[in-house]
Parts: sequence; C-alpha cells; structure tokens
Amino acid sequence: MNVRRFLLLAFCLGIGFLPNNVRAEEPFVVAADDRESWRELIPLEPIQPERVWLRGEYLLWLTVSGKLLKLAQAFNFELPPVASRLVSGESVGPVSLHQPFGSDRQGYRLTAGAWLDNEQTIGVEGSLTYLTRSPGRLIFQPGDRAVLGDTLGLSVGVPAIQGRPPKIVVVPVQVPDLVKGGLSLELGAKTLFGGELAGRFGLVEGDGWRIDGLAGYRYLDYRESLRAVAGVVTVAKFLNPGTAIVSRDEITTKNSYNGFLLGFQADATWNDWTLTIRPRVSIAVADREVTREGLTQIILPGGGRLVKQEGTYLLKQDMGDFRANEVTALPELDLGLSYAVTSNLRLFAGTSALFLPVVAKANNQLQLGIRPDRLPAGMATKLDSLPPLNSGEPPIRNNLLLISMSLGMEFRF
Repeated sequence: MNVRRFLLLAFCLGIGFLPNNVRAEEPFVVAADDRESWRELIPLEPIQPERVWLRGEYLLWLTVSGKLLKLAQAFNFELPPVASRLVSGESVGPVSLHQPFGSDRQGYRLTAGAWLDNEQTIGVEGSLTYLTRSPGRLIFQPGDRAVLGDTLGLSVGVPAIQGRPPKIVVVPVQVPDLVKGGLSLELGAKTLFGGELAGRFGLVEGDGWRIDGLAGYRYLDYRESLRAVAGVVTVAKFLNPGTAIVSRDEITTKNSYNGFLLGFQADATWNDWTLTIRPRVSIAVADREVTREGLTQIILPGGGRLVKQEGTYLLKQDMGDFRANEVTALPELDLGLSYAVTSNLRLFAGTSALFLPVVAKANNQLQLGIRPDRLPAGMATKLDSLPPLNSGEPPIRNNLLLISMSLGMEFRF
C-alpha cells in the first residue's frame, strides 16, 4: 500500500516538471504583425505581368491614286515564232488575262515588342512589313478596234519599218492588214518593304483602357514597274513586208523614305476583346528615282539585223535616270481588334491606311497614243491620239493611298 502511494506521488511530481509546450495542445495562431511577412514569402497572385508580345499577320492590300486605268476586256494573240525568239528567251505565246490590274496582292507583317519594367511604363517595339503584287498583262492585237477605240478612246501603236535605209515607224495596232503580232503591256507590278523601331511610353490609363506614346524611326521602300513588249512581222507593202521586229519599253520607279516617327496607341478592353487605335506620322526625307529604257531589234527579210536604242514609245530623249528628293510627312492609321483565346494567345484582325504625298509611279509614265511624227509617210488614218510624251524629266511627283486588311495571331509571355 505504501508502495502504491509512493508511485502515485512520483507520477504527479514528474508531470509538474514537463515543458510547457508538451503539457497540452494549443491552436497555432499567427500574430497580426507577421501576416505581411507570410504574404511576401507565399504570394497569392503572380507579380510578373505579360511583358513580351510577338504578332504575325497576313495582309491583303490595294492602292488608290489620282489616275485609274479603265479597261473593259483583253484578248489573246500569238506572236510569230521569229519574233518570239527575240524577246530575251521569254515565252510570248497565247496568254489568257483574267485580272488586268494584277493578282497576288498579298503581304506579311511581323511585330515584336517588350516592356522593360513590370509596371509597363516604358518599352520598345519593332515591325517589318512586306507587300507584293504581280503584274497584270494586257494583250492588243490587230483588229481590236472595239476595245481600243470605243472603250479606251485611244490608239495603241506597234513598231514597223519603212524606207531605205530602214526607219522605225509606229502603226496603229487596231488597223488590220498592216502587221501580224501585237503588243503585250505588263503593268501593276508593285512591292513595298517597310520597317519601324519605336519606344513605347505609358501616358495615361484607367479601368480597362490605356494610352501609350510612340517615338522612333520609320523606313519605307516602294517600287513599281511597267513594261511594253511588241512583237510583229510587217505585212503591208509600204512597210517592208516580212520584217520581224521586237521592241521593249520599260519603266521602273523606286521611292525610299527615312524619317522620325511620332504617334500614340490607345487600347480599350472588354472581357476578352481589345480594340486598338494607332495613329502615327513620320517626318521623312523622300528620295524618288525613275529609270526609263527602250530597245528595238529588227530582222530584215534578207537576214540582216539592226538594233535601235529606242522603243515603240520611248525615244532617246525620253530615256535615262531621273531623281528628286524632299522632306514630307507620311500619315498612317492602324485599327485592330483582338480576342484572347488563352492568357498567352490572341487572335487579331485589323486594317491600315498609309498615305504617300510624294511618290514616283510607273503606270503614268507611258502614253499609249501614237505620235503623229512617227506615223508612216502618206498614211491617211484617223486616230484619236494622245498628246506626245514630254521629253526631259518625267513626272515624279504623284500621291498614293495604300490600304490593307490583315489577319493574324499574337503570343504574349
């Protein structure tokens, strides 16, 4: 009995000497002062916003200028074999024309940018644009009086030979029984390459919208080309019958713009949709260059060959290189609408407009009317001729509006 009392007393004394944290389980409570330190160690929301974006677009585009060529239809013709072989190896056979103003008006744009801070107050963005348009081909052959006279109201000429020594003359292609063959007019070939690199600065923002400023560098390179190739064999007695002639008139233009870009970008977001408006203007130096070339190759009935440094429409005084430059302003406007498929992927659709106030174009460098002084001697034909082409510097100051529509994808990280 005494032993039992001794053991009970020892057990009670042992509990009294146990550490306080072992005596009983108490609930774990974080002090209010320590809560902020816990949030810093275990963030409940990501602190890194989307700072990098990459967008690719496919573009369809067109141009609008002060003068539009109106054509109702075009026909096929086949050059004589001897004439076809003269066109620098180019196959000139029956050609069907369905799009006289060119096809494949397409292009691409690649844009990349990044914010340099988490607050998205300063960033950088760059883009590259490439647009191309293949030429349309118009074919004129003898007897096309309805198309040339009634529809276009003009006479289209092809080369011929008259006299001894032979002299190059021009006869109207719509008059039959003068020559066999015709004229191929290739127009509408255009390319544009552009790039810009700009800083982006946060200006003001609100609930679901923001406006950023843009400042940087802008570059554009726009080119056009026009080519007229005639291949004929003379038939009429007063045109040295049996003579094969091929002539080429070619005009190319190059326009380059380098300047300083200013603008802003406004974004408004509703749920997963974002509307973007991006007006800009570039103060740039516009360099314009026109190159005009002409060449005529002749095979006489006896086999003799002649080469003349002139074309059907361009004479020696019309050919050469012509340049001009000046400072101008290039306004641009981009509109875009994007949809957030995921947090990192957006689908994009948009439209753009770019105005070039000074530009050299190729399509208005060539007059299709026949010069009266180039008609064969004694030829009494009533023609609706255009004024003769001015010699000296060609017109190199036109304007152009370029409009594009685009579809693309944008990745954000």
